[in-house]
Amino acid sequence: MPQPSAPETIAVIGTRFQLQGQIAHIFDTPLISDSLVQDDIGRQPDFNIVDATRRLVGVVSIRDEEEAIAIGIRGLSPDYVLVSLDNMAFASEPSLPERRDFVETLPAALFKAIEVIKVRDGSHEGQMIGGGVNLQTRSAFDRHDPFASLNLSLGHFTADGFDAMANPVAVRADAALARTFGEKEKIGLVLAGSYFLRHQDEERYLAYYDNAQFVPDFLIWNGIENRLERFGGFAKFEMRPYSHLRVDLSGRFFEQKERFYRQSLVLAGDVDHAQIQVHSGRVEQVSGGLESLDTPSLQRLWGLGIDAHYDLGSNDRIQFQLAYSQSLYRDGDGGRSDVHYAYRGPPGGLDFEYDYSQARTPSRINFINIAPAADLSHYHLTRIETKTARNEGRVFSARMDFTHNFGTTPYSLTGGVFHRTSERRFDGERYGYDFNGQAPILLNEQGQFSAHYRAPYAPLMSVIIGNDRALALKALRPEDFIYTQSLRDTWGRDFAVRDGVSAAYGEVIYAHGPWHGGVGLRYEMSDLSLKTYSLIKSRIALNERTQSYGDVLASAYLSYDVTQDIRLRAAYYQAIARVNYPDLLASVRENPLDVPLPLTLNARHANNYDLSAQWRFDNAQSLIVLGAFRKVIQDEIIYAPSDRLRPLNAGRAEVTGFELNLIKSKFSGLPAPLNHLGVSANYTYIAAQTHIESGQKPKASLTFHQRVEQPEHLLNFVGFYQDGSFEARLAYNFTGGYLKTQDLFTPQRQTYIDDYQTLDAQIRWHLRPSTIVLLEGRNLTNTRSQELTGPDHNLVTDYSLFGQALFMGFHWQY
Repeated sequence: MPQPSAPETIAVIGTRFQLQGQIAHIFDTPLISDSLVQDDIGRQPDFNIVDATRRLVGVVSIRDEEEAIAIGIRGLSPDYVLVSLDNMAFASEPSLPERRDFVETLPAALFKAIEVIKVRDGSHEGQMIGGGVNLQTRSAFDRHDPFASLNLSLGHFTADGFDAMANPVAVRADAALARTFGEKEKIGLVLAGSYFLRHQDEERYLAYYDNAQFVPDFLIWNGIENRLERFGGFAKFEMRPYSHLRVDLSGRFFEQKERFYRQSLVLAGDVDHAQIQVHSGRVEQVSGGLESLDTPSLQRLWGLGIDAHYDLGSNDRIQFQLAYSQSLYRDGDGGRSDVHYAYRGPPGGLDFEYDYSQARTPSRINFINIAPAADLSHYHLTRIETKTARNEGRVFSARMDFTHNFGTTPYSLTGGVFHRTSERRFDGERYGYDFNGQAPILLNEQGQFSAHYRAPYAPLMSVIIGNDRALALKALRPEDFIYTQSLRDTWGRDFAVRDGVSAAYGEVIYAHGPWHGGVGLRYEMSDLSLKTYSLIKSRIALNERTQSYGDVLASAYLSYDVTQDIRLRAAYYQAIARVNYPDLLASVRENPLDVPLPLTLNARHANNYDLSAQWRFDNAQSLIVLGAFRKVIQDEIIYAPSDRLRPLNAGRAEVTGFELNLIKSKFSGLPAPLNHLGVSANYTYIAAQTHIESGQKPKASLTFHQRVEQPEHLLNFVGFYQDGSFEARLAYNFTGGYLKTQDLFTPQRQTYIDDYQTLDAQIRWHLRPSTIVLLEGRNLTNTRSQELTGPDHNLVTDYSLFGQALFMGFHWQY
């Protein structure tokens, strides 16, 4: 059976050689997939592994603020995508109660390749309606000689307007060492590590609107300081004692520490006391105040893996994998403080006028009388609040695969067994202290106006508040504060979920002449258990639910070589998407009972169809790929109008699209110096429909034309110039707007992420074969991130600016 070519086959650094490795992977891999192949320096200022994937065709990087944290594929959210590390399961950071894999702590520079799998065969898990992403680490046997590299860059984030803290120099560093040793070089060792330090401000404006009149009745302006430190690495010990035996032992550890410091102006209006005109008006009897949040957080991920291959003979091979990993997320952990100062000045002091006549632009807010609002003595300390979260994840997986080639026939057989157990625990608590002293604590004694910073579209300069002063007063005057906490604050956020998946599969593969294909069958048995709490008549009740189900999943793929450089592909596969955790919680908490009962929600099931045509030209240095896909998803989970609190399986979704990918590593036909230009570009179009049965009698059918986190258009364009010791590269990314939250009852309340586009650049000079100096810039256009709502999606509900990032550094390689 032909083996897929290794994603990294050329050790020479540079964009042109990187693209040649990418072409080899796309064309030679039996399944429809894509890859991002790292050279020894990494590509572009991508701060984590998800940032890097946004440059691949059909991939959506889901952002949290400025950095991407999760991967979507072909219009399917990260809940439908399975992420693996060296083809082994791992525990991602459980920062949110979602099924999706959050991998923001993984630095892009430490991986040699990122493979995006768009078609599954029998060996892949069933949880792949969207697809899969496999992160590949380096091997000491990738090269015949020892390898060592060091990258160090110093930079600055231009978003430094909020003057609560100064932004020091940012640092990005990574190093790798790989070599073989021992008798006949049969032992290999790989060591790699990275460090990233960032201080970045964020400017943010949030607005929430009344349902009926769309008056901005709740407004927040933020100045944010964000310090992030990320470090970690991995080690791999590789043994090749015999030609027929390969054993790899690997370990990894990554950690991220973050401090989030936010100052907010908050206004809460009452639409019953509003004078409303078209797109403008005034709101009276407004309450509000100033708030200061200071919280640390920690994310940690570690794991171990064993990968062994044994050739029983010329026609038989066995592979065994064993992996265990843990993850941890902590927020607050005793160090979080949220201090509230409420306005207590003259009545009407916060009343404001508003105007949002310019579509997709934040509302312009002006105080009717700014003098009372600008007097800090009118703001009194009312509450100090804190919150803690400790979320944990564990994953254990084991698999055994075999391959048998039927001698001189074109047939081979693969099969195997697999088991994975994953657990996630979410433990959160909130409590506070209400001020009840006789003498008020005034904000003018605790804070001051910023010297020059005003949040976007804010009616007032930002205020710098020191939380430590308020905390010191609480320690000195404990009798003036009343401790408050409810049962819901203590238990209502806690839950634990356990997934067990056991599977067996078999696949017949045919490879002869221009034909290559396979037909597979996989059986998966899933066991799910959930524990959570519900508040019933002022008491906490423990709810436990269990569910077991089995699925038979078929897959088939076929490719035909029209010529040596033209390949046609077709594929069909079945996949599932297990119920997401928020839907499980909603299902359980609305029907709290004290005895275990089966869960009422089923996994989604999908039939997936793919076609692809690939043309390799310019002596395999260029490639064009045209692909089309269709996904029909049954048992879609929705919240129907007849029961808006409970999710149910009542929908069918269809996702259709096409992809175009062009890689042209050199324009040899152009005159110098234009012949040193190259380009890599891709475009994806996605259309979706969701059909919902209302559940009422007579039954009615509803159709929606966009799914959550599904952009309609994705575009990447990378142009580069590479001539001898000089290389310049410009990368453009466009992610079309998409639905963020869906509301079937009041569609005008749905929220949308606006179009997002970035421009990054990198320049490199090869001073000598082993040393490179580089300059790079990220988000050169200073693109804003914007969230929209309203009947025409024209009202801005979330507006953020993150600035640019500029780095200068060097690369050394041995």
